[in-house]
Amino acid sequence: MYDEVTYTGPKVETTQILWPSHCIQDTEDAALYRDLYVPSTSDNVIHINKGTDPDIDSYSAFSDNNRIKKTELDRKLRERNVTHVFIAGLATDYCVGGTALDAFDLNYTTYLIEDASGVIAFDVAKAKLDHLKQQGIEIIQANQVKALSDEITKQYGFIKFDENKLDATTRLSQYIRLSLNTNAETVVKFMQQGWGLTKPDLIISIVGGTTSFNMLPCLRKIFQSDLVAVAITTNAWLITAGTNAGVVKEVGEALNKYRYKKRKNGIDIPCIGITSWGYTAGNEQIDYQPTTSFTHSDTTKRTYSFRKHHLNQISNSDIDDQYFIRNYSITEKQKTRCDLEPNHTHFLLFDDGQPNADTVLPLRAEIEKYSRYINIETTTEEIIESLIPIVMILVEGDSSSIRTICQALNSNTPVVVIKESGRAADLIAELYACYTDDENSNTTSYSTQLVRDNSKEIEINMIAQTTITGLDEVKYELCRVLNERKQLVTIFMFNSKRHHRNLEDAILESLFNAAKFSDDFNEEHRRRVELKLAIAWHKFNYAQKYLLTDTTISKWKEDDLCRALVDALYRGHVDFVELIIEYGTSLEKLTNGDLKQLYAIRLVY
Repeated sequence: MYDEVTYTGPKVETTQILWPSHCIQDTEDAALYRDLYVPSTSDNVIHINKGTDPDIDSYSAFSDNNRIKKTELDRKLRERNVTHVFIAGLATDYCVGGTALDAFDLNYTTYLIEDASGVIAFDVAKAKLDHLKQQGIEIIQANQVKALSDEITKQYGFIKFDENKLDATTRLSQYIRLSLNTNAETVVKFMQQGWGLTKPDLIISIVGGTTSFNMLPCLRKIFQSDLVAVAITTNAWLITAGTNAGVVKEVGEALNKYRYKKRKNGIDIPCIGITSWGYTAGNEQIDYQPTTSFTHSDTTKRTYSFRKHHLNQISNSDIDDQYFIRNYSITEKQKTRCDLEPNHTHFLLFDDGQPNADTVLPLRAEIEKYSRYINIETTTEEIIESLIPIVMILVEGDSSSIRTICQALNSNTPVVVIKESGRAADLIAELYACYTDDENSNTTSYSTQLVRDNSKEIEINMIAQTTITGLDEVKYELCRVLNERKQLVTIFMFNSKRHHRNLEDAILESLFNAAKFSDDFNEEHRRRVELKLAIAWHKFNYAQKYLLTDTTISKWKEDDLCRALVDALYRGHVDFVELIIEYGTSLEKLTNGDLKQLYAIRLVY
């Protein structure tokens, strides 16, 4: 249709079509359509100039035709965590098609809107569309855009970590692949309603070393057994990075040992791995799309629960596909990616097109935050009191772990630091000693002298000799937050008498501290929260010594004691029931609503 010319420039030889003059800068042909509404104040509106080099055409919005000079489009999309691209305009056979191909090559989920795009030559456009389809780009119509943009994911199902034949003894892990820009509230809603996870009484977020680290065998054994004991006692969710390395691997091994010992009647502790899809080794093994998808409007749709199916009847790969079961096996470790830890019950795999584990950290923090609000639809005062408690545990760790700890403390999340586990944990324990007068903080005489000299910078530099890459970027923020929020930090040592060598007591202390020092709680609220925690953890002696005494009983309202009585009855703690009745309430004072609540809970279980 038009003549072509071949340029033999210094960089690359290229053939170009001699188009008539069009889209010339500062002319109407190069302007946006006059009736197109573009919000001028939105941060999500991106203006890209392409085709600014007179020596080479630029069909794609991402780069010139030789892919030598790139526009800012890819960078700006990734800054906004965009993973899905819908393309329309002029023309399908050139600019629109070229943009679609580049978007797909850059790992965006790519859609071309056919009826919103014009063509120059129909035969060329048809050939281009056929080529795009072959590459995996979806060709859609304009009336499909809303449904697709509302879509959460098409990739979810079950992971089978061993190569044994599927039978009634097979333990499967559920997974879902999501865009990194998925709203945290939507994710939590799906976890509860799509996966059917029951409301926890505690959320334990575990951070630390992502590679192999050296913990003494005796400490490893105590950490694993104590963590499982806490999770069972408190009906907890465990949240980790989900990768089969470092502290997360220790958590997985703890769960596996527990399941082996309690294989007949043990409960399955929810352990949720939140990690990057791109960082997951072997993700192509679970890169599978069922015919149905989850959208923002139907997160109440339940995924298949294998408690409702007879696994011994599922024996061939066709049925495996029917129930979305994917085999996952990694035989060789990779340097830049990590495989999934096989003992987790659930995985949230977030995709931003990058193989970087740290990109999910802010969203993980948001998910943990919104998980505390499950089933809360009450007044502001009741919300504060009804929040699910959360605690973060640091074992070893690196600069990324330090950054996560700072973010947690800034959000008033209490942190338990396992001293003598190595690197970041030991650094924080030593710095904590500089900011507290606590006699039990194991402050060394050298550290004490440094505090007297007001030379914390020297202490930081001394401890920084532990090889933590990137420490310089986070150490000043760490010092600031430790100084301002040291009350939220609990240092735990396995050989210390302070917590009776019991990790459970250290976690409970940290939760008590969070209640005591929270800006959201007045004294009355703090008492109620402390009693609620004591009942949940069955710390009868603590309640008898500090909470329900002859000197404090006058401060308790009858309604508060009735609430505590219902909680104690629900948990079956007879000693607490007797103590609460002794201090002024009775079973006769329970309302019909209280009794219905207790009956409803027992019917569920």
